[in-house]
Amino acid sequence: MHRSNTSDRHVEHDSDHVYLRLQAVEALGDQHGSWRLQTQFLEQQVLLCITSGHGTLTLDGRYIELRPGTVYACGAGQLAEATVQAMDERGCYAIHYDRYTAAGDPARLILHPGVDTNIPGELTAESPLRLAMLCAEIHRLWQAGTDLDRFGAQTRFQEMVYQLLLHARAPVSDEQAALDAARMYIERHYREKITIDDLAGVARMSARHLMRRFKQRYGCSAMDYLTIYRIQEAQKLMRIEPPPPLKEVGSQVGYQDDIYFRRKFRQIVGIAPAAYVRNSRRRVVACHPQAIGILLALQTIPCAAPASHPWTSYYRRKYATDRVMPLSDLPGERLAQLQASGADAILATGGRLSEAELAELRSIAAVCEIPWQGQDWREHLRYAAQWLGIAGMADTWLARYEQKAAAVRAQIDPMIGEQRLLILQVTAERLLVPGAHSMAEVLHGDLAIRQAEPLQDRRTPEIKLEELRQLRFDRLLAVIDDDDGARARWQSMTLSASWCELDAVRQRRVDTLDVTPLHDYTAFTHELLLEEIWKLWHDRA
Repeated sequence: MHRSNTSDRHVEHDSDHVYLRLQAVEALGDQHGSWRLQTQFLEQQVLLCITSGHGTLTLDGRYIELRPGTVYACGAGQLAEATVQAMDERGCYAIHYDRYTAAGDPARLILHPGVDTNIPGELTAESPLRLAMLCAEIHRLWQAGTDLDRFGAQTRFQEMVYQLLLHARAPVSDEQAALDAARMYIERHYREKITIDDLAGVARMSARHLMRRFKQRYGCSAMDYLTIYRIQEAQKLMRIEPPPPLKEVGSQVGYQDDIYFRRKFRQIVGIAPAAYVRNSRRRVVACHPQAIGILLALQTIPCAAPASHPWTSYYRRKYATDRVMPLSDLPGERLAQLQASGADAILATGGRLSEAELAELRSIAAVCEIPWQGQDWREHLRYAAQWLGIAGMADTWLARYEQKAAAVRAQIDPMIGEQRLLILQVTAERLLVPGAHSMAEVLHGDLAIRQAEPLQDRRTPEIKLEELRQLRFDRLLAVIDDDDGARARWQSMTLSASWCELDAVRQRRVDTLDVTPLHDYTAFTHELLLEEIWKLWHDRA
């Protein structure tokens, strides 16, 4: 498996006459978030995409630890065995494909079994979230089965491989690899006693240097990371039906002292373990899309949520579980679904429902109508948590968010500094400059990046390409909607003279994000945005 050196990812590919053809896509995992591949000889090339969880892979006798956000290439004819645990709603995927070459004659393709030397054995995604969404989209299109959908799956597969290979050309520092090794050690051995000296040995650096650099990299100390990870694993166990006794939960995640485990749980989650178990059993409906991101930040999976939510296939995988009902957009159908949902509570965003609709919902369950106008996403989170009786969870979540934002801000500052940033949203129909109640609050507020000028006097977020020259900015972040129309508009505008004349373009200070879910104005999506910005800029910083 390890045909490439993971501490130096710079790779070159002789791929001018190589063609990859998608053959099958499997969504892996059972209801417990686990998957196992029995020992077998592989019949095709396989990309094992670890979009969540962790595990092990044995390939021709070589032992490999599987890490989230990483893709592992397995060749036809290789002897493979694998296990994956602790998958979340993102799951994992096995993508089967064939490799062909055209030796000087594109009309004559030759199937090449065996190891695909054009793809390194291990490829880390630049954006784990984007990898998860691409895999889910490939799986959805392939399962749809029509010729057009399968053609779409083929193109998304080619795009995924291209993005992985492109990112593989960027070298990774030895220190970054060492810190990642220490973090992965924690996630593998969290049930055991772990000391700073243990982690320093894994990272091959002094304990003092590890403590300083780990906190700079991940926003918390190594020991705090261990505690948070243990409690997150405990929460997964506590959501099982029926939940095991709390003392057993504590011992399974590394705490032999039950009282100490309960104290640490309250410290990290914000409420007592027993209250968390009760809350996880509550059936809460996310009536509107924004309620989803609020509930997820509060460790609550909605029992029902809008099927048309713009998270597309990434969130549809969560809908596919038995615990989440996809709600129709048609009012009559939606009401019938809610009446049959057994809901205990319904979360809705203020100003979206008429009095008649509210009365119908109140006849089903208690309704929390979150005041939306005039309040920011932090107040939305606190209001919902207070209403649900778990205010402590919002407080601890926000404290960790501020800590993470400070860490990201410190790491990107060497590159961004005093540069002015223009955020440009690219849709199929128009260009927008996000303002209040958008991701701009994270970049310009939480990360303290200066914004382009002048924007204060603009009455509408819509902007023409020619108008960009009237703004003062040093760097541009293009957020491209995840649809063919938006991608076509982006391609077209980047070839235009108006675009090429922009200073940021000439200085090569243009970055892109193409993750539509990040447009949501909620706590959960803002935390994801922090991670995406960190992945986008920390290497260059």
